[in-house]
Amino acid sequence: MDRITDKQELVKLIQAEIDLGFTCLDISRLSSSMGQAEQASRTLQNAKVAWETARRFLDRLPEEEASSFRSGLRELESALKSN
Repeated sequence: MDRITDKQELVKLIQAEIDLGFTCLDISRLSSSMGQAEQASRTLQNAKVAWETARRFLDRLPEEEASSFRSGLRELESALKSN
């Protein structure tokens, strides 16, 4: 069970997960271009987990605060689908 309830902590966590997702995606692409398929696969999976985590916690924020993260999540989701 998740214990994060403070809104400021949720905001920080969601932003960190989105940033982490993009970072993992970049590493996955780089690893793939270097012929490191196993590393690319692992970091791509990590990017997906970061996206899922951000989405899960987003539901705990009021809509007016959650809306500021939706475009970043959509962008990450789109990048994950195209990878």
